[in-house]
Amino acid sequence: MKLINFFVVALFLPAFGQGAPSAQSQAETQQLSVHISTNSGSFPAGSEIDVNVDLTNQSGSDIQIARGLKQPEMAGFEFIVTHLGSDAPVQITPYLWALNGRRAPRAIVNDPDLEVSISGSYGGGILLKSGRTAHFSALLNKLYDLTTPGSYTIQARKWPYGMSSGLSFPDPQPTMTPIESNTITITITDPPSPAINLELSAAAAAFTSGSDVDVAVTVRNITTAPVSVPFDSTQPAAERNGIRFKVSQKLTNGRSTDSPARAKHPSFWVPYGYQYAKQTALQPSQTIQYEAKITKLNDLTAPGTYTIQAEAVDPLTHLTVKSNTITIMVQ
Repeated sequence: MKLINFFVVALFLPAFGQGAPSAQSQAETQQLSVHISTNSGSFPAGSEIDVNVDLTNQSGSDIQIARGLKQPEMAGFEFIVTHLGSDAPVQITPYLWALNGRRAPRAIVNDPDLEVSISGSYGGGILLKSGRTAHFSALLNKLYDLTTPGSYTIQARKWPYGMSSGLSFPDPQPTMTPIESNTITITITDPPSPAINLELSAAAAAFTSGSDVDVAVTVRNITTAPVSVPFDSTQPAAERNGIRFKVSQKLTNGRSTDSPARAKHPSFWVPYGYQYAKQTALQPSQTIQYEAKITKLNDLTAPGTYTIQAEAVDPLTHLTVKSNTITIMVQ
């Protein structure tokens, strides 16, 4: 099987305790079961794909589980995804390769079957009682690029873990057998038409280092019916109303590449502010404009060429809508 389709998160984590498999690992292999499901069999391309994972303790005793169930890919789980009818492997996202933590992890369902036990100085694991099931979810589109329409099969695997210093690490034994879940099939459909589009513009094409870089984002209703978009007149800045910006600097160290501009003042970065902002109704073809000082959000003091793009959540499809990309010079 190609590595791109068989990515074991354990490869990125340190392994301890070389030798025979631990009793904990054997217990997991023999006495845990994994079942996966989704709330829908069909998802539009670009939408969130939550895979429900049920981990059941079938033994007669309690089993300690790795503490990372909020991020199953950090707790010994991998997901095997295959695009049916395609020879091309499903691409892994940069997040999964780097194992950078999510900014807003999916919360574990408030389940009375789970007890938290503190173990060691690094935090706790989850003590799964005998006969009980832990319910949690994995955000599959954070792990794989699932933007190509078609049918996909999904299977989860739970790798046996041992315990060390309060944390769970993969057992390095190559002969250990993972716990395999059922296999499900989902369909990725073409994304629905958005309700809005975004047009980004800058106050100038060139700016002096240290000065404000002002941009404007124009949001237009491109449907034939009114739509509600976030706008709070008391906090009119774009970043306070659900507009996000991707800012990169063009570098030329032998080759042309983009490097994300360093973000600053995280308190100003409010990507989900649109959920709480006041709403205003846009009539068909009507526009509303948001202003932003990019230098309030990103460090643009280094002279050079920068690209900027705006993003917002579409009010009807709840998918991300991107603006045009603009280029500015900082001198």
